[in-house]
Amino acid sequence: MPLLLGGAVGVLGAATAVALAGRAPEIGRDTAVGIVITTLFGLGVLLALSQAAPPGLGQLLFGDLLGVSRKDVIVSATLAGLVVGALALLHRQLLVVGFDRSTSRALGAHPLLVDLALLGLVAVTVVIGVQALGNLLVIAIVIGPAAIAALLGGRLATMMAAAAAIAIGCALAGLYLSYYANTAAGASVAAVTVGLYLLVRLGASIRRSPPGLA
Repeated sequence: MPLLLGGAVGVLGAATAVALAGRAPEIGRDTAVGIVITTLFGLGVLLALSQAAPPGLGQLLFGDLLGVSRKDVIVSATLAGLVVGALALLHRQLLVVGFDRSTSRALGAHPLLVDLALLGLVAVTVVIGVQALGNLLVIAIVIGPAAIAALLGGRLATMMAAAAAIAIGCALAGLYLSYYANTAAGASVAAVTVGLYLLVRLGASIRRSPPGLA
């Protein structure tokens, strides 16, 4: 099975497992994520040690931002368009469940279905980014821009648009850093994203400080 297709199947299966395990009160969502990720990571290590492991496994872990082909860009753009369309269709449901999960059923939302849909969209997003940054660095470009946009505040739709713009800006800045500093492209993008988050976080902390303590 091609690595990208196999990765997509695996990450969708992981998303479903997290959503279902997180519904158990004795487990909880955070524990469910830890259990599923640890189990699948261990399975991945065993598969990687096999002699039949595909030669592109290292690229799947660490990515190759400068080696992305035109076909990869077209596939990623298509998947990104599908994610944006799905977010537009699910916008109200996501807001209702995210704002008040306990009463969301009375407003016509179904928490489990929304969880599965959201985790599925996150999984597709990871599949898009993993080609360039790999499994180990894609977390930075998925969570970093969203965390920065959340610090800046505003309405949800505004924050989503800001997060997308921040991700593009960090990617471009990371590529320039990689070129001039002779560093790995994927790691440079991740470093710029984390660095920008720390700067925005520091600025937000200073703004919230009392005048005498700033």
